[in-house]
Amino acid sequence: MISGLRTARILDFMKLPPRVSNRFLGLDSLRAIAAITVLIYHVIEIVPWSNFPAWLGAWFKFGWVGVDLFLVISGFATPRVLYQGSSCAASAPEIVSQANFSSKNYWLSRATRIFPLYLLTSLVFLILVDSSALHSADHWFQIISHLSLLHGWFPSTAGSINGVTWTLTLEIMLYGLGFFVIQQRKFSIPQILCSLLGLVLCYRAAIFWLFPAEWNPYRVHFTMLPFGACDGFFFGLLIAKAEHDRAGWLFEPRKRPNFAFLILSLGLLTGTMAILGAYEKQYWNLAFFPIFFRSLLALAFTLLLVAVLRFDLSMRGETQPRLLKIFARLGVLSYGIYLWHLIVLRSLRPYFDNPLIILSLVLALTVLLSWLSYRYLEHPLMVWARRR
Repeated sequence: MISGLRTARILDFMKLPPRVSNRFLGLDSLRAIAAITVLIYHVIEIVPWSNFPAWLGAWFKFGWVGVDLFLVISGFATPRVLYQGSSCAASAPEIVSQANFSSKNYWLSRATRIFPLYLLTSLVFLILVDSSALHSADHWFQIISHLSLLHGWFPSTAGSINGVTWTLTLEIMLYGLGFFVIQQRKFSIPQILCSLLGLVLCYRAAIFWLFPAEWNPYRVHFTMLPFGACDGFFFGLLIAKAEHDRAGWLFEPRKRPNFAFLILSLGLLTGTMAILGAYEKQYWNLAFFPIFFRSLLALAFTLLLVAVLRFDLSMRGETQPRLLKIFARLGVLSYGIYLWHLIVLRSLRPYFDNPLIILSLVLALTVLLSWLSYRYLEHPLMVWARRR
């Protein structure tokens, strides 16, 4: 009774604009898991948290995999803007004809989703955390590369202003590639998948063999950008394409969710994380990891995404668990959580030494800032873009 009242109060406090009520709750919950995974990973690394609970360490110690989960979700959700005209990318109305879509609408939607909060958090980072990028010898290059979202391509700018934003360079590039791939009618889904995945694997293999072991910082950078971390986005993209092409295997009505995809995904994910833990210190020295590891992660997260989407559809019209609603609302705020958390963490770090206290404060303040920025910046601009 008491816990139910507390949950209801949390839901009331996190109340969001009504537009988000039609979203896939499971899909948004995955977004929340990805964002919180990255947040806890940075707390462990930056504080540092040497005695982090071992039973959780297997996941959060390698919490950078949350980025790969984000990319799979983005690969699925982004093309739905193409397929649903001006409707919300993750909502669930009937798919409309592609004739209703224009490239102007697509890019306006993506720009209003990415840039406003990115520019705001970058400005706050420079004011409150670290302004050295503006005082460096290459400050004009820093400014221009960040304003154009090209900073992730260069080692000197990728982490200079709010380090997590390097992924936005990858995201923008993938939006363009997704825009091209989704509209292809000459090639089948397997052909597109094999071509894209083959390109990524060849690229990462070339980087691994071209850069010697003593150049590991460059290996790390270039095996992730510009094409190195695209696997998950491609998988998500092709799920969206399969859905739109009326393949029927994903979104046909079901009385119960199919748990085969969930079991396969968790098994594959457990295996890949176990391998990573066993060979952690050799990650950049063994060819397997830089070349193939992200592909295995992408496959595991894709199977998980399919399982969650089927669960969402099986629960349509039924009462949703309150805990799921809380995670779903956090998922709506996930972009803000991702961009704000490092600013909050680095601002608090000089004043606290206890990792648990820092984690609690970072979680609370990050969610609060994300809620404020979504309600008063992100959502109004997205509504404006849809009306345009």
